[in-house]
Amino acid sequence: MPRQSDQQIFAKLKGLLRIAAARNLQDLWHTSRQALARFKAGECRTCLAAPATNTDLAVAP
Repeated sequence: MPRQSDQQIFAKLKGLLRIAAARNLQDLWHTSRQALARFKAGECRTCLAAPATNTDLAVAP
């Protein structure tokens, strides 16, 4: 199960992308850059610093 902070961050990103409603790949990349710029450094730092509880997404060596 994902951590609560993961769920909150992805929910925020998903909401921002949904509002923009990009209709092609170029617009989606542009919208993604704009959306990610709205995240605060502390928000990302907290999420990335927390230990992972779901190893299903781990990259194999």
